[in-house]
Amino acid sequence: MKKFKYLIILLLIIITSGCTGTYNLKFNTDMSVEEELNVKLDYSDDTYEKSLSLFQNYNIDKSKYKVINNTDNISIFYKEKYDNIEDYLLNSKLYKQFYNNIEYKKEKNDIDISTTNNFNFIKNSDSLSNSANIDYFRINIINPYKVKYTNADEVQGNSYSWNFDKNTKDKNIKMEYKLQTKKINIKDIIVISLTILSLIIIIVYYFINFKKSKKI
Repeated sequence: MKKFKYLIILLLIIITSGCTGTYNLKFNTDMSVEEELNVKLDYSDDTYEKSLSLFQNYNIDKSKYKVINNTDNISIFYKEKYDNIEDYLLNSKLYKQFYNNIEYKKEKNDIDISTTNNFNFIKNSDSLSNSANIDYFRINIINPYKVKYTNADEVQGNSYSWNFDKNTKDKNIKMEYKLQTKKINIKDIIVISLTILSLIIIIVYYFINFKKSKKI
């Protein structure tokens, strides 16, 4: 079976107009890693057929991708899952098209991740196709662990995001985190405590009533 090494590059070659994309990387508490690529291409007569055949010709499992023909655009979804971050770094075909390398350091429960060169997806588009037009790209990392440092453009809960467009230069990704989940929110502690207290009161109430009924 042919190796599916250059998904994004092949997608770029078939682009005849605009393109936007999102790359999601999710770290799970069982140490597994999930990646997902969402790309939206402006509609043209043969974009759908070319996009669909791209996956079919490389014998990609149908559960891993979708190609949707909308009214004015083509939506493409691709996903993959890895046993752990080492497996992801070794076998992912996607991140290597954004950055040539990811520097990964692990010391006990402390992990440092950083890209070691500039984002090259948008930069390389002109050399791949004169008509390629990548308007916007976003990388999201969903991390349930305690993040000590990140240079993300946006942070919302466990989601860390980096935004790229044609004017983006010298933007790398950096994240330092500890393999322990974030501390529980104080509101959650209050809710849990009140729930437990209510259960205790109910149990005591029924126990007292049960004892009284026995005496009678």
